[in-house]
Amino acid sequence: MEKIQIHLSNKEIFVLLGLLEAPAVIGIDNPFSGLQEEGLKYEWESVIKNLKDRELVGKREDGELWIDEGLISALSVMAYSNTIIQVDAPDKSSQSFFYFAEEFVIECGRINDDLYYLQQKSEPKIALKNEIFPKVGLEHNQISKSGTLVLPGTLINDWLNEKGDFNNLDSIICRINNLNQIPALWADLKKSLHRNERINRMMMYHFNKDHWTAEGLFVVFSPSNNWTLRMIEKNGKELLEAKQVDLFGLTKEYLSVAESALNVGNNKTILQR
Repeated sequence: MEKIQIHLSNKEIFVLLGLLEAPAVIGIDNPFSGLQEEGLKYEWESVIKNLKDRELVGKREDGELWIDEGLISALSVMAYSNTIIQVDAPDKSSQSFFYFAEEFVIECGRINDDLYYLQQKSEPKIALKNEIFPKVGLEHNQISKSGTLVLPGTLINDWLNEKGDFNNLDSIICRINNLNQIPALWADLKKSLHRNERINRMMMYHFNKDHWTAEGLFVVFSPSNNWTLRMIEKNGKELLEAKQVDLFGLTKEYLSVAESALNVGNNKTILQR
C-alpha cells in the first residue's frame, strides 16, 4: 500500500489482523462478536474470498498465504504502535485514528459504519501539524473571560444525548469550583454549548510499561468563544477542566496533550509491544 487511500470494510481489517496474528487494535471493533463457530467460519472464508478477488491476499505455489506488503506494513503499525491519536466528533459523524511509527503515521478513517480507509501519512511531527490538528480545527476567537472551570466528566456526553438544560447543575458547578467568578464562566460555557457550530474530540493512547494510558480533550467551537475541556482525574473521579482559548491557546493545548502522549524529546515512538 502506497500513500494512496485503500478502502477496507471492518470485517476485512479484522480478518487481515487475524491472519497476521496481531493483537487487538484500538479503534477496530470485532464485527463477528456473538457468532457461533460455523457462522464465524463462513464469514471468515467469505471475507478472504473477497480479499483474493481484490488481489490483496493470495496463495503461493507452496500453498502459503501471502498478503499485500503495503497492507502488512500499515496493519503492523496499527497493531503494534505505542501511540495512537483519535480525532472525532463525539456523535461519531466523523472519526479518524492515527497510529504512530518512527518514520510515518497510518490514518484509519471512518467512511461509514462498515467502511474505512487506510492511508500512510508523513513523519509524526509533520503529521501532527498538517493532518491531525487541522482535523480537530483551529480557529481564531478572542477570550472574553479568563479562569478555569472544573466540570463533571460526563457533561459533554450528557449534553449531546439530552440536548439538556444544565441549570440543574448550577449548584454542583459552584460547589466543585468554589470561586466567585465561576457563575459568569459557567454561563458563558452554557451559551457556547447551545450555540456551538461543532464539538470535536482528540484522544491520545500511549502504551508504556505494559499498560495503556489515555488523555483526552474536547474542543467546543461557537461564534462567541472557543473552549477546551480537558479530561482529568481528581480523587478517583473523572472530571473536565474547561477554559476559553484563543488561537494561540488552542494550539498550545493541542501540543500539550499530544506531547504528553508522544513523550516528545524523551522516548522515541517505536513499535515494541
